[in-house]
Amino acid sequence: MHGCRSQPDVHSLWIKMVLLCYLSGSLPMRLRQLSVFSVLCAIALWAQNPASLKDNKCTLKGTVVKEPSSEPIKKATIELITENQQEGGNYTAVSDQDGHFQIEGIEPGRYRLFAERTGYIGVEKKQHRSSGVVLSFESGQQLKDLLIRMLPAAVITGRVVDQDGDPLPNVEVTVSRTNYSSGRQHWEALGSERSNDVGEFRIGSLLPGRYFVSASPPPDFQTLASASKEDAQAHGAPEMAYVTTYYPATHDRSQASEIEIRAGEESPVNFTLVPSATFRIRGTVSNLPASAETVVTLYSREFSLVSSTAEVSKNGTFELRAVAPGSYTVVATALIGENAQSARQSIELAASNVEGLRLIPVPGALVKGRLRAEGAGQVDLSQFFLLLHCADGDYSCMNAIPLGAGDPAQPARVKKDGSFEWKGVPPGRYDIQFAAEAGAVADYFLKSLVIGERNIPDATLTVSSTSLSLDLIVSANGGSIEGTAVDEKNRAVANASVVAIPESRYRNRPDRYHQAVTDQHGHFSLHGLNPAIYTIIAWDELDGDRYLDPQFLKNYESNATTTHMEEGSHINLVLQVNSLPDDSP
Repeated sequence: MHGCRSQPDVHSLWIKMVLLCYLSGSLPMRLRQLSVFSVLCAIALWAQNPASLKDNKCTLKGTVVKEPSSEPIKKATIELITENQQEGGNYTAVSDQDGHFQIEGIEPGRYRLFAERTGYIGVEKKQHRSSGVVLSFESGQQLKDLLIRMLPAAVITGRVVDQDGDPLPNVEVTVSRTNYSSGRQHWEALGSERSNDVGEFRIGSLLPGRYFVSASPPPDFQTLASASKEDAQAHGAPEMAYVTTYYPATHDRSQASEIEIRAGEESPVNFTLVPSATFRIRGTVSNLPASAETVVTLYSREFSLVSSTAEVSKNGTFELRAVAPGSYTVVATALIGENAQSARQSIELAASNVEGLRLIPVPGALVKGRLRAEGAGQVDLSQFFLLLHCADGDYSCMNAIPLGAGDPAQPARVKKDGSFEWKGVPPGRYDIQFAAEAGAVADYFLKSLVIGERNIPDATLTVSSTSLSLDLIVSANGGSIEGTAVDEKNRAVANASVVAIPESRYRNRPDRYHQAVTDQHGHFSLHGLNPAIYTIIAWDELDGDRYLDPQFLKNYESNATTTHMEEGSHINLVLQVNSLPDDSP
């Protein structure tokens, strides 16, 4: 358990000591006279402002229980993390055999509490995954009887074998569900493991629900054919190889079936991989010196996972073998001394080989610039981060990051003088996203992007092989929304999710959404909103970022609040929460 004992009131101890000495006659007359005066002054000051002499530290007591039986859970790790790392502290505790925990010496402020225990998942009342409990502490507050719910995790186990029943090791088994991001639906991987030497796998820490499961052999898995590769090529026959298989036994993802898993149970899922017809991709990488070290990589466009790799020969040719039908991005990366170049091409592989694909690498661009802050006097610019995000959901743009270059997929930390840079940025369209250290400068937003003399709307830029110099301005006058979430009886709702959803033209920009969770009083606050029209919706529980799905939003727009935020706008709202069905994922 982490905490501290209350410190004694130094002022009251001093008063007691002086009075004791005075009454005992142990002080000289002159000191006795001064002491009486000092005691009277201290008592007067104490009476005028007694709160300033009290310990302002806070205390939290609670219990961790197992759902749905409410049995206590021991040895759960409790983490209390401040939302403003510059002002508060972080605290930990461990639940005892009765599930109880206590944290003392908490600084006043706003915190998020997490609970962890091997084999369990933190959940809300309706057993949706918890994103943490938000708590607000006022000076000297003692918060008691906090209830933390945890659900036994579900597990998927199984075995991967070939058509003869022999184990297949090193096969990637992935648990996924459909999700929505950047204006399109995609599959989201929630967990994965590789099969061991006897073909077995185990994937734990899963929330009960419905999922897709797939098994993918590694890129260099041995291909199988009824005839030799040379004979197959000579007769134009497709090459037979193991490919990704979706449960129960299909190579077509649209034909995959979901499985339902339950809390605390192990669900068996077994795969038998059977060789399937595959195809090859042949091409050339042009305009490179003989000294270039070049590799061609094939990425699945759905998952941005590596499907195959091939080295480029000295004459610039390459061949990718045993490729299953699907949508891919072919990426060539070349290292020429200390310089790097890249090229990428999207392809659809249906029922035939791809021949004559030509890739022409170009150098990655240097994107650099300077950031200025307005509206709040002096500010430490090194608190800010900038991120390049592939525009329009084209995640393949970051697959072309050249070898040996810096990683533009990672946030660029702004230096104290406001300068920043990304090296080796592949050609493409990017949105610039802005962030800051937690709690440091919550009201800031990215106000403008200027390249040369041109103001770039919505901070979206096109990168080619030439370098770019950017001027960015962030403003401390971001809009803010504060308020309370209530139920149908106008009672405050704790731990509700409140989301500010931008107008339609920005809904493919994840950075334009703002989310908050209410504290134990139902209070919430959203900061740093760009000037725009927002739809504000509150849910009693919300698993993940389902609000990115327009079909999901349609069910709740009738109980939403729409507001037009200007720069510096401050709005107070009372929101009635929407209730998700108990069986909603």
